[in-house]
Amino acid sequence: MNSSLVRIHAIGSVVVSAIIGAGLFFGLVPELDQNDVRRSLMAERAALQTELETARREQRDLREELVKLQDLGAGWAAQRAERVSLNQGMARIGALAKERDLTIRSMSAGEPEALNLFIVTPIEIEGSGGYDALGRFMSDIIDDMSNVTIERFDARRGRGGGSGVFTMSLAWYADGDR
Repeated sequence: MNSSLVRIHAIGSVVVSAIIGAGLFFGLVPELDQNDVRRSLMAERAALQTELETARREQRDLREELVKLQDLGAGWAAQRAERVSLNQGMARIGALAKERDLTIRSMSAGEPEALNLFIVTPIEIEGSGGYDALGRFMSDIIDDMSNVTIERFDARRGRGGGSGVFTMSLAWYADGDR
């Protein structure tokens, strides 16, 4: 009986060991596999979060750059509009001179200067014509062009008593908010 009891115990030990082994294999190994999957997913998630933060920083930087470019573009548009307005004004000055039979030899705009409320652009004019016509021309500028002032004027008698020669410095005022 002793030997059969030992056999039963031996068989029982083998069966219990087999059950424990199977439990470990089917229970613990999948758990270990799940932990590996969790670690892998967490590492992937951390990498994606880092990538997302980098993308957000780049997006913020690009938005700031876009605002700068839009401001720059608005400034260029305002400068272009001012230049077009100045060119139209200079054309008007030329037309006023022609109406008074004056000859404009040269007319050029200098560099604009930004003041507190205005942008002032100097305009230099050289021409010739009669004194009466020149006086009416200056009056026309003052009456017709509210954003232009005569800063300097010089006239000399022409050679042989002909038409006088004149130089003028005008100031073209534009809105400083542009």
